[in-house]
Amino acid sequence: MKSVLQAGWLLTVAFGNFIVLIVAGAGPFSEQWAEYVLFAALLLVVCIIFAIMARFYTYVNPAEIDAQFDTDEKKKYLEQSNPHPKLDPVSQTEV
Repeated sequence: MKSVLQAGWLLTVAFGNFIVLIVAGAGPFSEQWAEYVLFAALLLVVCIIFAIMARFYTYVNPAEIDAQFDTDEKKKYLEQSNPHPKLDPVSQTEV
């Protein structure tokens, strides 16, 4: 898991460096403050995207998920351990 997170981190850094390379290599800005304004605008866009994602985030309690898996596993175990299916009760008039 640590290596996956590290790979994700390095990928985002590489993507950021690629953006800097494009902006610096293109050279459309005559002054450096204009580049800083562009990067600030990009950061603002990312901040808005994250705010939208956070707004629609729904919290999932891990204990509830574990409890659900535990009940499912218990049901499967009980079904496997009882070879005879549970029969419905029959009334005297049906016999």
